[in-house]
Amino acid sequence: MRHTLFSALFFITVAVLLVAETARPLSPLRHSLRQRWFGNAAIFACCQVLLIWVVPAYAAAGAQIAANRDWGLFNQIAAPLWLVIPVALLIVDGIEYLTHRIEHAVPLLWRMHRTHHSDPDIDLTTALRFHPLEVLVRGSIAAAVMIVLGAPVAVVAGCALFASTVSMISHVNANVMPARLESMLQAVLVTPRMHRIHHSSDLRESNSNFGTSLSLWDRMLGTYRGQPEVPFEEMRYGVTERSPDESVVISKILLDPALS
Repeated sequence: MRHTLFSALFFITVAVLLVAETARPLSPLRHSLRQRWFGNAAIFACCQVLLIWVVPAYAAAGAQIAANRDWGLFNQIAAPLWLVIPVALLIVDGIEYLTHRIEHAVPLLWRMHRTHHSDPDIDLTTALRFHPLEVLVRGSIAAAVMIVLGAPVAVVAGCALFASTVSMISHVNANVMPARLESMLQAVLVTPRMHRIHHSSDLRESNSNFGTSLSLWDRMLGTYRGQPEVPFEEMRYGVTERSPDESVVISKILLDPALS
């Protein structure tokens, strides 16, 4: 039932954001939409076929193991739910920030994460573009964190839903809110303009704004960047190691971690 509800919410959110991208694009797309969407949809399909029953179960399984064996922080202390939820969210988001930052620093992990960054444009489908190996690594980390944390399964599911929703919105190529409102939200959340800077082909910009859902880790640890070097409409995306043509071919996307 939970999986069905999550799937329904996912597809409704995707549909609404796709309409927003068409109606009010944030910046022009410079590459073939058909080619990009096919490549991004194909890599997403590969992840779903291989991992849909594995990775989502990692975090839930970790939480269930912790509950059954009385492991983890929240199984050792009596804490009210109003405290468990924000603490769990902060810890999970902090681990995701740290993982993301390490992926950019460690060559082997970067070759897996590069699949996400090599998209020559950025829009909603970029949020679906992750290599299966990276998804497995992140799923394993999530399971370990859940065992140590010992948060209830329902809280874990809520954190996952929140992170997925913010991630999709932060990749959307749509002017979904006034710049002033987005600037205010950016004090707490990762927003489309903030995350767009992280996808820049300029390394000075892509090595910033590592946050997944919350912007506070970037602000606290000195990796926050509020504005790009050029206007958003003039920004370029992708990675220097891959041409736009290479970045939309599914066979090359899948083989990318094995290449230099």
